[in-house]
Amino acid sequence: MGRISGLRRIFRLEGSDATVQRDAEQEVRFHIEMRVQELVAKGLTLEQARAEAVRRFGDVERTRARIEQLDRERLGQERRAAWWSAAAQDVRYAVRGLRRQPGFTAVVVLTLGLAIGANATMFGIVDRLLLRAPPHVVDADRVARVFFVQQPEGLPVRQTDRASFPQFATLRDTVRAFERMAAVFTTDVILGEGADARTIRGAMATAGFFPLLGVQPALGRFYHEDEDRPPVGTPVAVLGHGFWQRELGGDITVLGRELRVDGVAYTVIGVTPEGFTGIDLEQVDAWLPISVAARAGVADDDWHSDRSMAWIQVVARLRSGADVRQANAEATAAYLSYIRGLRWADAVLPQEPRVELAPLLRERGPDRGDGSRIATWLAGVAAIVLVIACANVGNLLLARAMRRRREIAVRLALGAGRGRLIAQLLTESLLLAALGGVAGLLIARWVGAIVRSVLLPDIVWTERMLDPRILGFSAAAALLTGLLAGLVPALQALRPDITVALKAGAREGGGRRSRLRTTLMLSQAALSVVLLVGAGLFVLSLHNVRTDDLGFAADRVLVAGLDWRGADVTPAERIEAYRRAHERVRELPGVRSASIGSMTPFYTMMSPELHVPGWDSLPRPGGWGPLLHAVSPEHFATMGTRILSGRGFTDAENRAGVARVAMVNQAMAALLWPGENPLGKCLIVGDETSPCSEVIGVVQDARATDIRPTPVMQYYVPVEQGQWRGSLRTLFIRTDGEPDLLIGALRSELQAAAPAASYAHIRPMLELIDPQIRPWRLGATMFTAFGLLALALAAVGLYSVMAYSVAQRTHEMGVRMALGAGGGDVVRLVLGEGLRIAGLGIALGALIAIVAGRRVAGLLYDVAPNDPRVFGVVVATLLVIAAVASMIPALRASRVDPITALRAE
Repeated sequence: MGRISGLRRIFRLEGSDATVQRDAEQEVRFHIEMRVQELVAKGLTLEQARAEAVRRFGDVERTRARIEQLDRERLGQERRAAWWSAAAQDVRYAVRGLRRQPGFTAVVVLTLGLAIGANATMFGIVDRLLLRAPPHVVDADRVARVFFVQQPEGLPVRQTDRASFPQFATLRDTVRAFERMAAVFTTDVILGEGADARTIRGAMATAGFFPLLGVQPALGRFYHEDEDRPPVGTPVAVLGHGFWQRELGGDITVLGRELRVDGVAYTVIGVTPEGFTGIDLEQVDAWLPISVAARAGVADDDWHSDRSMAWIQVVARLRSGADVRQANAEATAAYLSYIRGLRWADAVLPQEPRVELAPLLRERGPDRGDGSRIATWLAGVAAIVLVIACANVGNLLLARAMRRRREIAVRLALGAGRGRLIAQLLTESLLLAALGGVAGLLIARWVGAIVRSVLLPDIVWTERMLDPRILGFSAAAALLTGLLAGLVPALQALRPDITVALKAGAREGGGRRSRLRTTLMLSQAALSVVLLVGAGLFVLSLHNVRTDDLGFAADRVLVAGLDWRGADVTPAERIEAYRRAHERVRELPGVRSASIGSMTPFYTMMSPELHVPGWDSLPRPGGWGPLLHAVSPEHFATMGTRILSGRGFTDAENRAGVARVAMVNQAMAALLWPGENPLGKCLIVGDETSPCSEVIGVVQDARATDIRPTPVMQYYVPVEQGQWRGSLRTLFIRTDGEPDLLIGALRSELQAAAPAASYAHIRPMLELIDPQIRPWRLGATMFTAFGLLALALAAVGLYSVMAYSVAQRTHEMGVRMALGAGGGDVVRLVLGEGLRIAGLGIALGALIAIVAGRRVAGLLYDVAPNDPRVFGVVVATLLVIAAVASMIPALRASRVDPITALRAE
C-alpha cells in the first residue's frame, strides 16, 4: 500500500480528500521504517532502533500535519486547474456550436437581452425610489421625515409632513431623542431681474440641514448657524452642482460672486457635491438660508412666528441609542404642548394628534404617490417577462438538446460522465445568458433614460450604465436565467437509455419531453394573458381619465401669474396690475376669453372661515373644504364650467360695496341643503359678524386637488366684491388655437401691464393636470410594451413547440397520409393541438388575472379589474396569434411525402 501511495506522490497522480490523511500517515511510517532498518543493520535492537528513529525524525504529528497541508494544497491546485481547463474547453465547444447556428443564437440572445434589459431598467427605478438612500446622506437609517397625524372622528387618517416654523422650533428645542433637526422648503425662485429674469429650483433650508445629512461641500463651505438666525439672516447661497456645471461651466472662481434671487443679492459661498438632491430626489439649483429666503419669497416678516402657515418639511436624525418609538412619544408630547397654545386647540385636540417618523425616502413613507406604486408593479411585470423569456429559451434549448440526442448517447457510450455532459450543456446556456446580459445592459442604456423620463421626470437620476448595483443585478439575472433555462433541458437530454437513443430516429423521445415543452408553453401563454389584461386595464383607465368631465375644459386654457418677489408694491397695487393685465390680455388676437381667479385647480387652494345658518359645524367630506374661489364674471365661460341652475355673476356685482352674492357647486348644495332649493340661501364668508352672501347659482362639480371624483364642497364669490380680501390673483386665458403659440405675446402684455413684477409665469392648464394623469399613462405604456413583448415571446414559443412536434411526428404523418388522410385533415390535427395548448394557457392566465386584478383595482380609473371587454380582446388576440403560429407547422406537415417519410424511418 505504501508503495502505491509513494508512486502516486512521485508521479503526482491525483488523489482525493479521503486519501490525503492515509497517504501522509503511510509516508511518515515509510521514512521511520527505513531508518529503523538502517539502525538494525548497524547492530541496534529493534526496540532501540525504533526509538532512535523516532527521536531523529522529530515531531511526528507536526510533520504529518504539514504533509497533509501540502497534499491538500496540491490537490486543490490540480482540481482548480482541471476545472478551468474543462471550463475553457466547454466554452470553446459552446462557441463553436453557437457559431454554427447564428439564427438560433441571435433569437436566444435577443430574447434574453430584452427581458434582462427590461428588468435592469425597472430595478434601477425601484432601487432609486425604494432601496438606495439619497446621495451623500450618511447613516440614512438614522434620518427620518417627521409627519404630523390627526384622526378626525369618522374620517380617514390625515397626515402631512408640512409644519409651521414655530411648530418645528418647538420640536427642535424639546425632543431629546433627536440629535439634530432641520427644516427645508423647495420651490421655484426668480433668478435675475427684468427681461433676463427666469425661474430656477431653489431650496430654503436651516443651517442644520447639511450637517444633519452628513454631506460635505464639493467647493467652498455651507452656511453656519450665525448666518441663519431668524428673523433676519445673512444673504449667502450654496449652488447645486448641476447648476454650477450647467450655468457656470464649473468655474472654481465662483466663490464670492453675487447671485440675485427673488430680488435679494446673495453671495456664493459653496457648491454641493455631484448628485446631491437633499431629501426629495429632485434637482435643486440653489440652497438659501431660510431666514433670508422666506422673507423674500414665501412669507411676511413674521414668518418665524406665524403659527397658521404650514409650509416647511421637517427632518430629524435620531440620537445614538434612541429608537423610533421613544422619538415618536417625545415628539408627540412636544406637539401636544404646542397645540395647547393655539387658539383653535379645542378643535384639534379631539382628533388624536401625534407625530410619527417615516423613512427618509418619500416613496417608502405614508404619502407615496401612484407613480411609485405603479413602478413597483412594473418591476414585478418585468420579472414576469423574464420568466416568460426563460420558458421560451428553455423550449428552444430543449429542442436543440433533443436534436443532439444521438451525439450525447455516443459520448455516454464512450465513457463520458453525465455530470461532465450536464456541465457542457449548462455552459452553452450560461454563455447565451451572458451574451443576453450584455445585450440587456445595452438595451437598458438606450431605453432606460427614455423610460425614466416618462415614468418619473422630476427625479434626478445619477445612476450610470456601469453602476455596480445595476451591474450586479443584471449579472445575477443573467446567471439565474442561464441556470433556469439550461438545467432542465440538460437533465432531460441525458435521461434516455443509451441503447434506445442510439437506435432511435428523430421521432423518439416525445412523451415526457413533449409534456415538458407543452408545460413551458402553457406558462408562457398564461403569463402573457396576465400582462395583456393589465395593459388593457391601464389603457382603458388612461382613456377614461382623459375623457372624463373634470368640471372644466382644460385643453386650450393658459394659466398666468405675476411674481412679486423682490418688488416693493402694496397689495392694492398688485390687484390693480392684474386688472390692467386682464384688460390687455382680452384684446389679444387669438384669445377667446380671459378671467381672474384666486385659486388654480391642482395647484393652490384656500379654505377661509365660513358659516352657514343652521349648521354648527360644516361637513368636510374627505377632510377638505369648503374651498373658496374668488372669480371674475367671465370665469365660468373661460373655464367651460356649466351653470346648472340660477345665474352667474354680473359686472355690476363684481364691485365692492354692493350686495354680496355667491355660487355653490353641486356637492355643497346637496350636503348643506339636501332636498331644498339652494338659491337664496345664505353663506357668511369670514367671522359670524360678516354680512350674508346670497346664493344665486349652482355650478357643476369641478376637480380641485385630485383628478379622481371626490365630493369636495366649493363656492364662488366675485373677486372684487369685498368678502375676500386677499391680493392673490391668477389669470385664466382660453385661446382659439394652440395655447403655446400665445405664450410669448402674453408674457409681453403682462410685463407691460405690471413692470414692477419680477417675472410672469405662464403655462398650459394641462401641464398642471399632467402629474395626476401620469400614473395611468406610464402604466398603459409600460404594461402594453411588456405585454406585446410577452405576446411575441409566447408566439415564438408556440411556433417552436408545434414545429418540433411536427418534426417528431413526421413518420406518424406519413402513415396517416398513406392510409388516406388528406392535407386538410393533417392541418386540422396540428392546428387543433396548437389551439388546445393556447386555450389551456389562456384559461389559466385568465384565472390568474382575475385574482391579481383585485390587487391593482386601486390603481385603475373607472375600470373594473375583470372588465369583460379587456378579457374578450385579450382572449381573441391570443387565439389569433396561436392560430397563426400553429398554421405554419401545420401547412408544413400537410406537405409531407408519405413514401419519403416511411423510407426515412
